[in-house]
Amino acid sequence: LILIVGLILISFHQFLRMESVDTLMEHGDTDPLQNRINAAVLRLVDMNINFMALDFDLTVIDEHTGGRWKGTPKELAEHVRPIFKTLIESALLNDINVAIVTFSGQTQLISEVLKLTFPDAPINIPIRGGYDPANGKQNHLALATKDLEKIAAKKGTP
Repeated sequence: LILIVGLILISFHQFLRMESVDTLMEHGDTDPLQNRINAAVLRLVDMNINFMALDFDLTVIDEHTGGRWKGTPKELAEHVRPIFKTLIESALLNDINVAIVTFSGQTQLISEVLKLTFPDAPINIPIRGGYDPANGKQNHLALATKDLEKIAAKKGTP
């Protein structure tokens, strides 16, 4: 059973206070960051939340591509925010499914960025993108949920 919770990202940002986390990261002090992220992810587990959908532009990455990135996947991977790399790793380690839902149509590029960012991880992160003025990201969330259900069925897990 996949549970969609739409306000996770907002509460997570508030919990971590992005500016202070970025400052910690700049000074190389990652332990407090890791501890705070792990605590937040464990709280999600305690709440029986098993699905986290993340936007890509200006969320997972610190750049707004507008769906028109001209550089290489490697160049874009350099823009992945350390906080989201850590968040995604922690979520996956705690059996929280992760999906990327974006208005960008460059889903193959985003897939390559994730492969570069997590080279040693066998990750199954659905990426749903494209601009849908009638439904916003609701359709992306629904399709990502179906993707995760298919992945779970192949693994034989609920």
